[in-house]
Amino acid sequence: MMLALVAAWVLIIHVVVGLMGDDSGLDGRFLDGDSYMRVMRVIDLLATGDWWDHTFERANAPWGFTSHWTRPFDLVVGALALPMVPFVGMAEAVHWAGYMVSPMVHALFAVALVWAVMPLLGTWAAVVAGLLTTTHAGLVKLCGFGVADHHAFFLLITTVILGLTLRSLIVNNVGPDHRWSAALGVLAALAVWAGPESLVLIGLVLSVTGLAWLSGDPEGLRRHWAMLPAFAAGILMFLVLDRGMAEPWGNDTDRISLVHLALSLALLAAWGLMALTERRFQLSLTGRAVLAVSAAAGVAGAMVILFPRVIGGPEVDIDPLVQRELISRVSEVQPVKTVSEAFILVGGVLFALPVLIWRLRCVAGRAEKLSWLMITLGCVVYLGFTMVWLRWAPYAGLFLAIPLADLIVQLDRAINARTGSFLRVLIKVPAFVAIAVGPLLIGGLSADDGTAAEIADVSKECPVEALAPVLSRPPWGNRPRTFMAPANVGPELLYRTRHRVVATVHHRNDAGLRANWDILRATDPEISRALMVERGIDLVLMCPDYRGNGFVLATDTDDRLFYRRLLQGRGPSWIREVEVPSEAGRQFRLFEVVSPPAAR
Repeated sequence: MMLALVAAWVLIIHVVVGLMGDDSGLDGRFLDGDSYMRVMRVIDLLATGDWWDHTFERANAPWGFTSHWTRPFDLVVGALALPMVPFVGMAEAVHWAGYMVSPMVHALFAVALVWAVMPLLGTWAAVVAGLLTTTHAGLVKLCGFGVADHHAFFLLITTVILGLTLRSLIVNNVGPDHRWSAALGVLAALAVWAGPESLVLIGLVLSVTGLAWLSGDPEGLRRHWAMLPAFAAGILMFLVLDRGMAEPWGNDTDRISLVHLALSLALLAAWGLMALTERRFQLSLTGRAVLAVSAAAGVAGAMVILFPRVIGGPEVDIDPLVQRELISRVSEVQPVKTVSEAFILVGGVLFALPVLIWRLRCVAGRAEKLSWLMITLGCVVYLGFTMVWLRWAPYAGLFLAIPLADLIVQLDRAINARTGSFLRVLIKVPAFVAIAVGPLLIGGLSADDGTAAEIADVSKECPVEALAPVLSRPPWGNRPRTFMAPANVGPELLYRTRHRVVATVHHRNDAGLRANWDILRATDPEISRALMVERGIDLVLMCPDYRGNGFVLATDTDDRLFYRRLLQGRGPSWIREVEVPSEAGRQFRLFEVVSPPAAR
């Protein structure tokens, strides 16, 4: 019953936020381009059944590009869509499944959090932790309606891994149950298949379980012998599922590959050598520490020698100019820039940190202390990452919910023990509200309106939904055309029409982003023309007032740029502006290439 109430609370909060919000609201629109691309990908999967096709053929026109996304989240969206297919058809079913999936998965991981921390916190504090996942703005935003992206799914996997880790550490009256450790290894492999950012969490898990062994835990060896073989076997299994036997397994760092299989085997080999060394020499604490550091250095060194590209991380292959000028300006990779933003996204640490310190000092049992250490490391690492890269904020919100819930329940008990019934309500309500949403309210009230405006909703400022019917009828809709459009507009244009686009905001489509940059920023129109002919570009679509238009192009003032020439009506003779019908909105300007493009 309590779990159902937690799930219901999460969904109610998302409905309220949707009704009050300025983004997608509850009108069926998606929040960003990734969502439109994901829905198209799932529609293609269900329509063709081609499991191993990861290409977006109509993006990066005329060549397409291969996505780094993998199938686990596609399966979630597809499973949610299938029951609706008989009633509304395939495309509509996937659309609404994608629209609803993130709040529904949020409800699942809120319930999973209750399960995960119940052995450590007890029932009531665990329930409070699940409820508190709705008080973190960054988490709620990325798990809202209209977000058909994998963020909520990553959080679900993270929560279950946390629960398995805590259970693998806890020794009960009948002895340790290493089935939890084996399950942890398999789920960690699934997390790597879902996305490489899970390696941060896996590093935290191995740090804590390694410290358990280092501190003399007699179950340390057996715990890792259950976990690491399962992890390696899981990586191999999911690698085969993702790539098949015909495609080379590659050395990608942004998608499950031989890199991750080698890492899992290196960890297994390192732990095997550590176990053999300890059994032979009966190491002291110092000896174990030296051995652990040596093993970690050996694994890192082996990975760098075998795969030098791992040093560059998941975005190692991106065009340097695209990385510097375009990708680095995407909102989710920005740092926390203001005090108000810090209060909103990481302010809960003001209450959480004292709780974590107290728990680490006062908890007596090794398993409980290590469990709190896992939570503390999660808070510290993800809070630190959030300060330099906003996409980590939901993870910080997830981990902060645990000490905040512990604080609320401990404070509730203290108030009950020291006050009468009348005073309890007067003290509890403001205290609990301050803990749950105090930093959020302080940050929200002090936020600069100009800062908030930086997060512009492209679907409102550049309403492709209104433009798409115009582009789908003559003269433009009689055949597929190739558009050069703002990268943030490209995905929705693909979704709502049968046309092709050059740029989308994906690091694997850095060639398309670079083409947009080179064409629109050229000072010689003939250079722009040559590049447009090479790609067979028929039309140039602009949304001049959108601040994210081509990322920085809207703020450029150099009148020599091809972009500025077109906007000022000084374009060359081979391209002309055509009128956009008023029903498509006045935000767009459309230019047609008069000279025929290269044959396709």
